[in-house]
Amino acid sequence: MIAENRLGAVDAFRTIAIWIMIVANSSPYALDADMGTAYRLICSLAAPLFVFLSGYALFISQSKHQKPNYSNGFYILLSAVLVDLISWQIWPFHTFDVLYLIGFAWLINSFLYQANTKQLGLVILLIVGLSLALSSYWQYQFENPDIKLNSIQHFNFL
Repeated sequence: MIAENRLGAVDAFRTIAIWIMIVANSSPYALDADMGTAYRLICSLAAPLFVFLSGYALFISQSKHQKPNYSNGFYILLSAVLVDLISWQIWPFHTFDVLYLIGFAWLINSFLYQANTKQLGLVILLIVGLSLALSSYWQYQFENPDIKLNSIQHFNFL
């Protein structure tokens, strides 16, 4: 039975992450007021918690099966595509949200789980080189106009 193999703590953290994600994604539409920095910090925990749980699930899955399981990564990517198409009515891969991150990470980690040292080095060089090339081509810069470091009044915790 599947329920016997489940870990209660992982399911509890997954439930917490889902609730945080629902609250974080619906609050801009349901609430008019700014909820403060503490609220924003709590809401920002959902994506890292999902990524952590996915990595942990991958570790458990790989250690039990002893071979890479690519199908879960493809199912997660399919879920992300369906969310974009059906819920947001946008083209897939137009955004890069947490489901895409988890799906691609699952596929990459499934490959890396079986890779030898030479292949791992090649993948690392490829990722670093591609990142540098793409960032210099598009000259990507992340700007966050919400919080300025020299402005302490934005840190209201109430």
